[in-house]
Amino acid sequence: MEDDRRKEAESAVKLASKFMMQAEISKVKAEIAYAAFGNAFLRMHLGLSKTKADWLEITKHMSEYFKD
Repeated sequence: MEDDRRKEAESAVKLASKFMMQAEISKVKAEIAYAAFGNAFLRMHLGLSKTKADWLEITKHMSEYFKD
């Protein structure tokens, strides 16, 4: 189980890196790339039948990675 989660996380990082690299190659403004990532996250979230409460909880966990 832990190995599966690690592989999924590694795949997610690789996919996000490809996305950002393509945005840079295409000279997409950072704000547009940020919005596109947000939109993709929202679509995946809804596709997984997650709720607003789930969204808030996930976003809260993501915020823990920001430095103060």
